[in-house]
Amino acid sequence: MAGGERRITRGIAIAGAVWLGLCFVLWNVIFDREVQRAEKQYVERQDLHEQARGPAVTIDEVMRPGVRRALKVASGWSGAVTAVGLVIIGYAGGRRLRDNRNRGTPGESPTHGRHHP
Repeated sequence: MAGGERRITRGIAIAGAVWLGLCFVLWNVIFDREVQRAEKQYVERQDLHEQARGPAVTIDEVMRPGVRRALKVASGWSGAVTAVGLVIIGYAGGRRLRDNRNRGTPGESPTHGRHHP
């Protein structure tokens, strides 16, 4: 391998794919919970209105900001988790490649048979 060239091994690719899959699930779980909070808020506000203890609300007044918040929260958390995981996988993969290069093959020097003056 030349200078800064890095090869993605099968293990690194699998780890990255699994991590991205988990982050997709995380995004969906967080988004769903945030939307459920908005739904609950709408029902509570509607109940108050029916009891003459609060103003009338439309579903759009409550759900539109709730969905926007769900998008922001889910994207923020899953984006952060994705970034951290991929950095760790990249570091571990780079470290593994460096270790393999330094180890060399049996009977070969760590410099892969190259002689340095």
